Amino acid sequence: REALQSLERSGIVTINHGERARVAVPTAESLVAQIASGAQHLLRSDPTSIDHLKEVRIFLECGMARMAAKRMADLLGEAVGETVGYRVRLDSKVGPKTRLELNTDGVFLRRLQRDPELKGVSAVLFDECHERGLDSDASLALCLEAQAALRPDLRLVAMSATLDAAPFARLMGDCAIVTGSGQSYPVETRWRAISPQMRLDAAVAGTVQDALLETEGDLLVFLPGIAEIRRVESLLAEARLPASVSVLPLYGDLPGIQQDQALQPSPPGRRKVVLSTSIAESSLTIEGVRVVVDSGYMRQPRFSPATGMAKLETVRVSQASADQRRGRAGRVAPGICYRLWAEAAHGGLAKFTAPEIAVTDLTPLALDLAAWGVRDAAALPWLDPPPAAAMAYAQALLRDLEAVDAGGVITAHGKAMAELPLHPRLAHMVIRGHAQGLGGLACALAALLGERDIARVPPSTARGVARDADLRWRLEIVAGESERHSAPHGLQIDMNAVRQIRKLASDWRRQIGAAPHLGPVEDAGLLIALAYPDRIAKKRGGGSFLLSNGRGAKLDPLDALGSLPGNGRGRGRPGRCAGFSGGPHRRGGDRGAVQCGHHDARCGRMGRAQQCGPGATATSTRRPGAARTAAARTAGRGDPRGIAGCDCQARPRCAAPNPAPDPAAAHLRIHHRRAA
Repeated sequence: REALQSLERSGIVTINHGERARVAVPTAESLVAQIASGAQHLLRSDPTSIDHLKEVRIFLECGMARMAAKRMADLLGEAVGETVGYRVRLDSKVGPKTRLELNTDGVFLRRLQRDPELKGVSAVLFDECHERGLDSDASLALCLEAQAALRPDLRLVAMSATLDAAPFARLMGDCAIVTGSGQSYPVETRWRAISPQMRLDAAVAGTVQDALLETEGDLLVFLPGIAEIRRVESLLAEARLPASVSVLPLYGDLPGIQQDQALQPSPPGRRKVVLSTSIAESSLTIEGVRVVVDSGYMRQPRFSPATGMAKLETVRVSQASADQRRGRAGRVAPGICYRLWAEAAHGGLAKFTAPEIAVTDLTPLALDLAAWGVRDAAALPWLDPPPAAAMAYAQALLRDLEAVDAGGVITAHGKAMAELPLHPRLAHMVIRGHAQGLGGLACALAALLGERDIARVPPSTARGVARDADLRWRLEIVAGESERHSAPHGLQIDMNAVRQIRKLASDWRRQIGAAPHLGPVEDAGLLIALAYPDRIAKKRGGGSFLLSNGRGAKLDPLDALGSLPGNGRGRGRPGRCAGFSGGPHRRGGDRGAVQCGHHDARCGRMGRAQQCGPGATATSTRRPGAARTAAARTAGRGDPRGIAGCDCQARPRCAAPNPAPDPAAAHLRIHHRRAA
């Protein structure tokens, strides 16, 4: 209260006074500038006036949390981890003196599950809540319920520079609205519509070159994703920019050192071009930026309950996101924003970005709600309730994974799954795999499927190069000690991604008590079938497959698995199979695509997949950002042994014909009873 009063006296904010403690805040300043100022008043004031304040938690994206914590600590003249700290995935800096802790939304949600009362926490600030992330919406709903039932003294603040405050205020009990004008500079908008025939990356690279000639200061370029960043970076390298210009990428998975390079001010006489995803859209000021180039596109997950698969789609930005991006040019001085679309088309953009809860896979949310004790999601306070079809699919999948019972009550297995920061499919695979002595391999496989692909196609050789869907060599690289490995012809290995995956796998091994996997990776197929039993498939020929859920699927014709001959009756190359994973899975849904490779470890002719029809599997990734894993069982219907060409030691258990309506899944259960 004293901090807000001080800010009001100084003219920074205007307060509509009310009796409720909860406040929804649309602010023109970023979290760093706005809260850092308030933090100084709050934390340096008379201790007796704020002895009720034990800890404030603010949560943001991973890179932003680290950078915001550093900025706040600098303003207080301290190191990160003293008064101000952060806690993000794979990293944290907090100490006994920490009063202001910045969390990512996923980390905070897991903390909330473990401690619904939020002991020791006096206030929770939801920054950039206009982005409407799934974990953010869920955390706000659970915090409101905890406030009503357990912690009436808990203070909640929702804040953003482009917030439609009225719905938040209604949700939060008609709370007060605080508006801060902040400090900004005028930004000139230059419209540059591109023709449909022109590639986006080429248009962006051309605009950057023009902007370097027409303007002063550093440039911030917004692109949909990492692939576009790399292509534009390559085009600018070919353009031979002046030696005084540096081109730097910026995205969430980038190592911290490289992120710092993009954020630091340019030395005198030099300029930088920062190629960024939406991470730089809010809560972040990049020193020296006077020019913004906005491609007008962003990535957003789209989930289909009908297929049970999600994919990342490149979509147009909303007006709110475009305004956020434009504002980056006016943080430190008057600026210029190049928008790569026509002014007349701007009014046709959506006013706000669609909330993630409306478009993404809700299985992680359904598990979180089950762990909270909620059977009916509609009973919670939501800005937008979860879509019924997506929620029904999620709950059905949780029942199939034995995470909840028929009544929707979480099981002991489901509670163990909720403890892992993984998509429920992958959490189920890790726990069941660990019970079969395959915990180390399961953790490595989950990390591979949950992160971006380690294989890259260089832009110079992209045409005509298959991504090689086989997960086998990827697993061998991740499990290896050396960082010198060979990839299939035409591919490169992203060692930053390899190191990230190794660290994740190591953390999850410690969490479940598993040892590192040191042997061959043949059991990967068994594990991935645990995660995706509905996507085991049999080959139909021509790169097409029939999934066990009755749907069809196809692989890229250039992929080795997709080009194999076969008619689903064991001819061609027996034993080749795969499972469409819809891959990379994080807690918030599917993001990208990776697949797997496997030869049955229990086959009498181990290592010779063409001899062991029953259990050999292979998985694949067609391209980053697309979800395609393949699986085909070559067992033929009506074969008296149940499996065409079965020649392995497990044949006695395969002696019955296929009786089930789902022959692929039935075969997996009979032949690999230990895993299934």
